Amino acid sequence: MLFLKRLKKSFLSLMLVNVALMGVVGSTAAESSAAGAENTTEDPIFSFMSISDTHSDTGKTVKAVTDAVNNNASAIVLSGDITNLGDSGEYDAIINAVNSVKDHPPVYYGMGNHEYDWQSDFNVAKNRFIQKAGIPENKVYYHREIQGYDFIFLGKDEKPANTAYMSDEQLAWLESTLAANAVPDKPIFVFMHEPIYQTVSKSYASDNYAYNTSPQEQKLKHILEKYPQAILTTGHLHDDIKIPGNMYTEKFSALRDGAVLNSQAMIFDVYKDKVHLKGRDVNTQKTVWEGTISLHPNTTGMYEAEESVFAYATAGDDILSGGKYVNMNHGSAYIESLTVDGGASGGNKILKIRYATDAANATKGLYVNGAKVQTLSFPTTGSMSSYNDLAVPVELNPGPNNKIVIKSDSNATGVNIDKFQIMDSADPRWMWGFNGNGKDSIKYGFNATLHGSAAYDKTDKMEGSASLSLNGADDDYAGANLVSKKTDNVTLTAWVKWNGATSGSQQILSNGDGLSNGYSIVLDHDHGDKVSIAINGQTILGSQTALTAGQWTNITAARRSGTWELYTNGKSTPVTNNTTAPSTPTTGTYIGADGSGKQSFNGRIDAVRVYNQALSTDQIMAIANETSNVKLQSIEITKPPTKLNYLHGDWFNIEGLIVTGTYSDGTTKEEKVTVDNITGFNSSILKEGQQVTVTLGGKTASFNVNILDVLPGSASVPGRIEGVNYNSKHGVLLKNVPIPDGGPTWMVNYLIKGDWMEYNVDVKSSGTYQVTYRAGTAPGRTGEVEFQVDGVPQTKTSFSTSGWYTFDNKTDLVKLSEGPHKIRLNVTEAFWILRWFELTKVEDKTLNSITVPAPVTVPIGTAKTAAALGLPAKVALVTDGGDRDASVNWDVNSANYDPTATTAQTFTVTGKVTLPIGVANPNSVPLTTSISVSSKPAELVAHWKFDEGSGTTVGDASGKGNTGTLVNNPAWNSSGKIGGALAFSGGSRAEFNSSATLNKTGDESVSLWFKTSQPATGFTSIFRNSNRFTALQLAGGQARAAYWTNGSSGYKALYFPWTYNDNNWHHYAATYDHAQGLKIYVDGNLVASKATDLGPLPTVTSKIVLGATETGGEAYNGLLDDVRVFDLPLTQDEVRQLSDQQSPTTTDNAPSGSVN
Repeated sequence: MLFLKRLKKSFLSLMLVNVALMGVVGSTAAESSAAGAENTTEDPIFSFMSISDTHSDTGKTVKAVTDAVNNNASAIVLSGDITNLGDSGEYDAIINAVNSVKDHPPVYYGMGNHEYDWQSDFNVAKNRFIQKAGIPENKVYYHREIQGYDFIFLGKDEKPANTAYMSDEQLAWLESTLAANAVPDKPIFVFMHEPIYQTVSKSYASDNYAYNTSPQEQKLKHILEKYPQAILTTGHLHDDIKIPGNMYTEKFSALRDGAVLNSQAMIFDVYKDKVHLKGRDVNTQKTVWEGTISLHPNTTGMYEAEESVFAYATAGDDILSGGKYVNMNHGSAYIESLTVDGGASGGNKILKIRYATDAANATKGLYVNGAKVQTLSFPTTGSMSSYNDLAVPVELNPGPNNKIVIKSDSNATGVNIDKFQIMDSADPRWMWGFNGNGKDSIKYGFNATLHGSAAYDKTDKMEGSASLSLNGADDDYAGANLVSKKTDNVTLTAWVKWNGATSGSQQILSNGDGLSNGYSIVLDHDHGDKVSIAINGQTILGSQTALTAGQWTNITAARRSGTWELYTNGKSTPVTNNTTAPSTPTTGTYIGADGSGKQSFNGRIDAVRVYNQALSTDQIMAIANETSNVKLQSIEITKPPTKLNYLHGDWFNIEGLIVTGTYSDGTTKEEKVTVDNITGFNSSILKEGQQVTVTLGGKTASFNVNILDVLPGSASVPGRIEGVNYNSKHGVLLKNVPIPDGGPTWMVNYLIKGDWMEYNVDVKSSGTYQVTYRAGTAPGRTGEVEFQVDGVPQTKTSFSTSGWYTFDNKTDLVKLSEGPHKIRLNVTEAFWILRWFELTKVEDKTLNSITVPAPVTVPIGTAKTAAALGLPAKVALVTDGGDRDASVNWDVNSANYDPTATTAQTFTVTGKVTLPIGVANPNSVPLTTSISVSSKPAELVAHWKFDEGSGTTVGDASGKGNTGTLVNNPAWNSSGKIGGALAFSGGSRAEFNSSATLNKTGDESVSLWFKTSQPATGFTSIFRNSNRFTALQLAGGQARAAYWTNGSSGYKALYFPWTYNDNNWHHYAATYDHAQGLKIYVDGNLVASKATDLGPLPTVTSKIVLGATETGGEAYNGLLDDVRVFDLPLTQDEVRQLSDQQSPTTTDNAPSGSVN
């Protein structure tokens, strides 16, 4: 066990993280995986397993825990989606599965979205997780020290709307915990369920993952970026860990551990200088993926293959190669290195690959920073244990985060990759690409001039847009001023495509006149047109290599410390007289002929370069491995995005961005750019001049944006104002999000109570304006917005649609005066999203009369307040433009009503009406109204005693005729609480048709006796009346009553603990008052109440069903007796009269008082 001293550090040096991943596709002699535990040459300090997404699969959970035990894990982390629905029984099943494995290590739990997404109350679900996970801090986030290392567990602890998020309190705790414990080169293990946007594979906008992120997540990423030793492990996505990009390594590391549901898990072996990762198939108990996170930077430029990312490949030891190799013998195999250092300035580099292959035609694709740059051809080395080097040119970005990938690209030919190295390339002193001109592309001004019929060929080229075309005739060549006077340590190189022999020798490139001084690359006609070096135009340094006509060939000549070397296509070709010294070059440099225009070349010449140094063999090989493919050379921001100013938490808007790419053939085109090409945008921090980078094909270009607290600009009224064009805002989740609504556009989401958006406007003229909101709401929810002008509230407008993205228009009226104003939209009721709002000037309507509201009936003893009496907050105005609602203030104190009286009363309440905006009263209509109120006892509208003892019909003892029918044979039982009872099981039920008496008022009370041993592990319907009042259900480990309000498509619910499955009789009552709320009583005691989301119950045609749903689902197993329905809410005293009843002594045994 290793313990390191902990130090507080305000600044941490960035460590280079090297990652190695392996996917095992078959059993081979070199395979490093095996069933059961892994053996290594060095023991780790300790090991642990990370798993996620068990989704209540106990069988695979047992296999994962067994594998952890077999691999000597000291701990197990289960980071979310433990359950499928968040039910208590699901937790118990997984915990029991874990405990069934003997000698399993401690398990630490994190909360996933399936722990709460299917639960109606987030806080109840969160507390259930905390209780089941045994977290004494009573939070979903906590810190543990395991084997001397820091483990931090995170979870989303707030969910006021459709999306859960991490609170500011949790993020502050995380930052302080990291700061207190961080030690350089010592990993900190961080766990949470959902990946951070744009980190690991499948977390990008193109994967439809962008909508899972939030402004709080940006803050989280910013915190982690301060700690390069942080390793964030997540689950959630259920994707194979062998998918390329499963590991993220930039300012911190991140990875996915797979999903137990998909038989995957991750073992962490912690060493002093690294963390070794083993992705496991828990079904086969084999390693299918490996990785190493190094805790020290790579300063050598040498990268071992096993320390790079690779999948669908096998790894093994090879003594001859000096270490381990990775065998790419699968069509999907890839090797991926995430942290290749391009140096301080990046640019042209050489990638040198150490490899072995016994195949004649082994090819693999080479990708640099996401773009394929060429197809690698690996010459055979004769055997899979005989190694050689392949050097190719690459272009890298500055810094340590270049990504180089070698892919099989469906070619399963076997190649062993031992290691690769990044080396500096040499820049030529002079170069001619002949891309439609003879300019020196190195810009030293040694431009070449074409002579005779020499021309540019745009159809056949090796580099750029054209090559130099020569026909072998005298005086056809290109010439330039002498570029180098050096006679030693110099290199000439050119690409040539030979048409064939002529009557004499052919000069390709001569530095000097090629007649009496200098040195040249020539084809020696006297010796069969062999590739040769000519010294002073006379002495031939001959070779045995002939060109193949009709194909591009690279020829390089170099003099190194007095010795000449000749290469064709990067391979050394022996030459005679290789120590011959040239005379100092004079006259000029000539391409395709000597200085007199003779010995002309017959063919094409391209990419001619002269170096004032002798290139290394690797540098020469890299030149020879260049391709003629057209390459993206650079990108430019032709036009920045339309939106450059953002508020805190906003999303990046790519609209208007134009990026132009320039290619090696000289062409340009507008590139396709998505948000996945954008990095650097962080709206969690206020900053002007924040640099945002576009990356395409490994090339980058940047522009600046501003993250402000207030945005400039104003909108003109009348007119439409896009919701996302706010000048300022407030809200943790409030953000701009792209959405299709008749085409690509934007919206503001998710709006919760207390959020607001403020808009600067310029009103052209004073008057009444119709405001139209285009919005969508959560299913079953009613949103509300308050329209405020310069801090003064005017109107509140509510709306409800069938879904978040089902937009509808809702209108209201406001008053505006001419000039500049600030309009604030206050969110007074959640949950909704806003597309736009529009202000249109309208004429006022004339008041004709005020409609008298309908009489109200309330229970005796109702309090003397407008709310308790259920007096309407608005009355209808009759105008010349139709009915309008107006607020009314009721004078309840003046009414002749005594709330302490025990007899029925009828009285009148008068009220004063306030004209709404947009209604004028030129006719002086009195702005008063009145309403008649009656208080009376709650009336029994149904009473089902279940004393019949036989038959298929249930009688109604209330006298209202609400008789019922038995379905699927519920059993008559003589041992009821009061006389007989009905026993329900397996979907048997009693059904009662809707009637006028059962829909008599917008209030209701239900009383019943039940006896059961049924737990609340699933959904169970005991008293169900869909779309009106389902008085008792079991759901999600709790009990609940659900109700629907008039005009609402979704239900509201009140939950309470289900602790009454003790097989004893219990009395239950649910009373609903549309003005006062819902109350739940068990055995005469109030156990739950709800006084929000109220309104009258609707009139419905759905049946009342006891014991199940209308189709026999959600079956109740137990007894019911003495079920009663009342048309008004009961008081607690009345409920207690019912709960205090004993066995019957009369035919009805109804309690005294109003409940009869």
